[in-house]
Amino acid sequence: MRIVYLLHYNDGPIGGVFHKVIGQVTQWVLKNAEVAIFLLTRETDNSFWTEAAKNIPVFSYSYINSYTNLSSRLRQTAQIVRDIQHWQPDLVYFRHDLYYPPYHSLLHAVPVVLEINGDDLSEFQLQPKLRNLYNRVTRSLLFSNVKGMVFVSQEVSERAHFLRYGKPRVTIANGIDLEQYPNVLTAPCNPEPRLVFLSSEWVSWEGVDKILWLAYHFPDWHFDLIGKKTNNLFSEPPPNATLYPPMHRAKYEAILGQADVAIGALACERVGMHEASSLGIRECLAYGIPCMVGYHETDFDTPKDFLLELPSTPDNVTENVALIAQFVIASQGQRVPRGEICHLDNSVKEQARLRFFSEVLDNG
Repeated sequence: MRIVYLLHYNDGPIGGVFHKVIGQVTQWVLKNAEVAIFLLTRETDNSFWTEAAKNIPVFSYSYINSYTNLSSRLRQTAQIVRDIQHWQPDLVYFRHDLYYPPYHSLLHAVPVVLEINGDDLSEFQLQPKLRNLYNRVTRSLLFSNVKGMVFVSQEVSERAHFLRYGKPRVTIANGIDLEQYPNVLTAPCNPEPRLVFLSSEWVSWEGVDKILWLAYHFPDWHFDLIGKKTNNLFSEPPPNATLYPPMHRAKYEAILGQADVAIGALACERVGMHEASSLGIRECLAYGIPCMVGYHETDFDTPKDFLLELPSTPDNVTENVALIAQFVIASQGQRVPRGEICHLDNSVKEQARLRFFSEVLDNG
């Protein structure tokens, strides 16, 4: 099978999406697919993609990042479409993005399967009004013409504004390359609990404000928050919270090694979500760190001692302080057995994804 991975991405090699894509295409090649990555980006130096992808070709198209230079983005999108068609793939796997007019010809020339990582109608409400309106007006031009949809959570896959298109669909939660994490980090012996939050985004629905509320409420606990880009979500942190800028794994691994518990998104209710499959949480689980989240994790059907799932509500932290304290104290000195998370591995996820691709192609 000859597959193009098409995506729009601007966060560099630190972001979880970068590692996710590399992990996916690596597995496809191992399973005898021929793959190329086509990348739309505002970054000008994309050599890190080529280095990570090794023998997989990467074609990058840089645009000028300005609303007054929308024509630059459209020109690059048109060039991507021409080059993809010239590459002659059997299928295009498209990480969901805004619809641009040049995609019209691609959608009618090649079978396109769309990867949907969230509910765009909810998430775009947090975007500028014009961007939100554009998405609402044009989204049907994309969804009505794809040949299949891959969702990272079951909840989103069952929403009416996706079901209405009647497309073949499958839920495949986010995975991780466990071979990149061969050693579970040794549990620390902290006299008081230490918690870590790892993200490359720090958007409102991750609930950094709720994490800082916990820091104020538990002054003897320490909180490490990795990935700070701006300080527009909260005032100055309390003294028991340390904020770190985005960094590579080689640097933040030492911080994770000190953690008793990892914290995931705690405010998914702000984008109408109650279920997710966080890339950051999968990385922390791969390191063996027990995790606390504010939603249901797609890959875990039954309760686990190493995973605290709070309800996706505005008061999920303040109303569950005792439960949080109980979980954190019980997690001290503990690590997640690797056998409990083998189903998160990319080899499992991508076998299912390739099977879905074959079904889409077989169905015409």
